[in-house]
Amino acid sequence: MNRPLSQALQQDVRDSVRTRATLETSINVNAVAEAVRLRHLAENVALEDIAALVIATAGHMGRPMVFERDNDEYQNHIGAPHKANGFKYA
Repeated sequence: MNRPLSQALQQDVRDSVRTRATLETSINVNAVAEAVRLRHLAENVALEDIAALVIATAGHMGRPMVFERDNDEYQNHIGAPHKANGFKYA
């Protein structure tokens, strides 16, 4: 982390990981980090910095983690060929 994160953002990460831990068997690091980032857009914190805090928090809690993205959402974001455009994923 290049700069300190606000107390509010750190607390949001802790609360989000704790909530996900009660609802799911593993913590989806990318999903939690993106949700927190969107709630704190004004702070302009890199997704990677938030993800690092999610990893540390989930690890401290002893929770298993996964690193998944919604493939359709990710493909749309990067502008890659999409199955709706006649392309199929390999």
